[in-house]
Amino acid sequence: HILVDDDSDIGEFPVKASPSRRIILLKRDYTGIIHKNGLGQALQLGLDYGLQAFCNEKPNPVPDNIFLIEADVIVREEWDKKMLEVKETLPEDWLTLDVQSIDKEGNLTYPTTISPRLGYERPDLEVMKYPDFQSCLFSPRLLEKIKFSDYASHFDVMVGNATEGMGGKHYSTTKVKSLHYFNMSRKFLNEIPKQ
Repeated sequence: HILVDDDSDIGEFPVKASPSRRIILLKRDYTGIIHKNGLGQALQLGLDYGLQAFCNEKPNPVPDNIFLIEADVIVREEWDKKMLEVKETLPEDWLTLDVQSIDKEGNLTYPTTISPRLGYERPDLEVMKYPDFQSCLFSPRLLEKIKFSDYASHFDVMVGNATEGMGGKHYSTTKVKSLHYFNMSRKFLNEIPKQ
């Protein structure tokens, strides 16, 4: 796992580095700066680090699956395994696979509801104009074509627009849901039913 803090005032990072976890802390703020592609820069740094051939003087295995999950998301246990199960059933044209964002009551919420929803590929798979970039699984085909750092905010929209000519689709599965945003949903942590 690569954890990237793109310039928060968090102080001491709440988790430690480990054999399977690296942490990148960015301090890029100064008076007058306008952050237009800070998220894209941070994502690209994390991705490049994770895909570097050598890490700590040892070969770094290339991962089979690359996820992005933002810190303001609350996911259920084994959500990633469920996403990988869905991935095995996706059409070949997939570029990204997102979870669906819900509130405490289970209703769809931002950011799932903000991307234009283009219809259903099948009952459990919705086609979106662009990905959420909250809890997202990336197709290798997408990562070969774009660099996140090339896009300004709103960077999920920009990436969605940039991929229109690739002949692929951004999907959202109804089989996996998560709570957004952490600063609003963290008060519900103890109320989430166990599965």
